[in-house]
Amino acid sequence: MADIDVLGPIPAAVTDKVGRMLAAHFSNQGLGHLIDEAADALGNPIVVVDPSFHYLAWHISTAPDDERPAARMLREEIANKTVVPDAIDYIKDAGLDERVGHRHIPLHFYNDKLGCDCLIGASTVHGICVAHTMMVALDKPFGEHDELCFQRLTLFVSQEIQKQPIFTDNRGQAKSYFLVDLLMNRRPSAEIIAQRLDLLDFRPRGAYVLVAMQPRQQGLAGTGLAAIADQLQAILNGAIYALYEGRFVALFTRPREEGLGDYALGLLHRCAQTNDLAVGVSNYFEDLADIQQHYAQAIAAIANGETAAATVDDGSVYLFRNYAYMQMIDVCKRSSDLSNYIQPALFDLLAYDQEHGSELMDTLFAYLQNACNTHRTADSLHIHKNTLLYRLTRIRSILGCTLASGEDIFMLQLSFRVMMHLGMFYSRVPLDRDDLAQG
Repeated sequence: MADIDVLGPIPAAVTDKVGRMLAAHFSNQGLGHLIDEAADALGNPIVVVDPSFHYLAWHISTAPDDERPAARMLREEIANKTVVPDAIDYIKDAGLDERVGHRHIPLHFYNDKLGCDCLIGASTVHGICVAHTMMVALDKPFGEHDELCFQRLTLFVSQEIQKQPIFTDNRGQAKSYFLVDLLMNRRPSAEIIAQRLDLLDFRPRGAYVLVAMQPRQQGLAGTGLAAIADQLQAILNGAIYALYEGRFVALFTRPREEGLGDYALGLLHRCAQTNDLAVGVSNYFEDLADIQQHYAQAIAAIANGETAAATVDDGSVYLFRNYAYMQMIDVCKRSSDLSNYIQPALFDLLAYDQEHGSELMDTLFAYLQNACNTHRTADSLHIHKNTLLYRLTRIRSILGCTLASGEDIFMLQLSFRVMMHLGMFYSRVPLDRDDLAQG
């Protein structure tokens, strides 16, 4: 087929087909609607695939029992939303990406894997390929003007993709799109994830940990993504990051025994302070198919860490492992009366404080927070050690326990957390987690 000028006139014979595609494009109903209209107008299946071979949109009208090779392969790929490995090998061996990238018009070729003629065109933004669109001559042979119509379609696809926040916010990065797709979609298969990691040349180093950075005032825009990435550049080597739901989300991979490390946590803290962000850090995990629940952990860590900051200040960086109990209490609250889980003797201690204007609840909480260390407790309360010992004697008398049993201490700690969750107790002695870690 002869080269056709992209900006050349459209023959009258194709005005209706291109007009339908143009109307779909301007309808703002999305890329899927555009491809539906184009496939219906041109009479053949059409798919749109991103540079990492992930399906962005598709339309195929073949019956489920159609056993032609092209129909079978397209159904399999659509079911998994990704190009099958054999087809990827074929694309690489045939150099199709390079051949399409060097042309201003669609590539018309016979696809041996599908057993059909195909048209492939690249959709670009600022010279960067953001997708390949392919039409397969499955339902009817290509017509005289199909290439020209299809060429217009690739332009519309480029413009549609530019409307998508995922693309605009993440600057078209394939790894960013992969991360967002994992966060958005249902649980994918391990095979597909492994395939896409290989295509992206992303090499896991053991376990994963997800970090979410959330503005306290308003959501991040694409410029915010770039600014934060620049500030964290020293620790983003080997990580995948993206803008998702107004948050900067980064997927790190580290040997489990190493963890993020003090340097990375310190840099996250400085970035959070500089930009007024709250940072949530998930537990470690080994299967990327579990990423959604660990994203939820990072978000829960932020919410719970901010709530608990009046008692234990983590300096804007909240690890889910430190707040998992709050998540558990919140789940329990949905089906039970939480007050049933409070050690009854604590109500007596609370009543004593209210009646006498004393601070025994604060004293006991500080004592438990400091691992029953009297020296550290006295320092945190700014009282003499003898005053503390007197208060502890009174506390033991009211509670009816010695505070020497691990079971008693556990139940009292749990009870305090439930009371704080219910708004029944607030510590007047805030502590930094670093204070609690000192021996």
